[in-house]
Amino acid sequence: MGQHWLTDTDLLDRIVEAAEIRADEAVIEVGPGTGLLTERLVGLGDSLAAVELDSRLASRLVGQYAGRPEVAVIKADVLSVSVPDLLDLGGVQPPYVVLGNLPFYVATAIIRHFLGATPPPRRMMVTLQAEVAEAMCALPGAMRLLSVQVQMLARTRLLFSIPAEAFSPSPKVDGAVVSLEVRQELAADVDDLDGFLSFVEGGFSAPRKQLRNSLALGFGIAGTEAEGLLAAARIKPDRRPQTLSLKEWADLYRVYGQSGCWEG
Repeated sequence: MGQHWLTDTDLLDRIVEAAEIRADEAVIEVGPGTGLLTERLVGLGDSLAAVELDSRLASRLVGQYAGRPEVAVIKADVLSVSVPDLLDLGGVQPPYVVLGNLPFYVATAIIRHFLGATPPPRRMMVTLQAEVAEAMCALPGAMRLLSVQVQMLARTRLLFSIPAEAFSPSPKVDGAVVSLEVRQELAADVDDLDGFLSFVEGGFSAPRKQLRNSLALGFGIAGTEAEGLLAAARIKPDRRPQTLSLKEWADLYRVYGQSGCWEG
């Protein structure tokens, strides 16, 4: 299923230490697999729900923790179950935190699944592909669409890298551990998060081009009109999309909405 198990015990201990799980927090572990991280999480918080897609691995965990009522094993694809239903299945009461060594190919989807949920987790600490981790935590100058999508909802920190040889089987790329502290309010003032993110996606339609050209391509408007919007937002038209801060994207989104061009 594309999973690479983290087997380095020192790194597993380091992840648990960095998680700083509190006594009042429930823990959801995504993709426990063989249970090496699971055994380190048991007893640290109020309860633990481990969500595993593989039936054989889930059954093994059920047997292992049969005598621990505070541990629930959920056999499910985490993306196919709404977060409220997942909490019910695991007997989880907020506040809760999410940990896991995420399959690289669905890591961003899983993160969005929880960040967009009601209720969201208090924080997430996940292992994912290093390149994706760097994009999530990027500063203006190296931002991507993913950077904006995640940072609007969470404060991001790249904690440490994990070499490919620490996994079994070894992937072709290194991994990294990221901390996502969920915000109580959006990072920038926008009236419609979905509309804002759709706008930013259009703005990144040609990320290597100057903003006036990327906006023109993304929204099918003339270059002169794009320049006018950027001028109204006090953003130089020769900048590139990856240089904008969240506030600058919010300012540009507001100007575009007021221009009458944006149909959401």
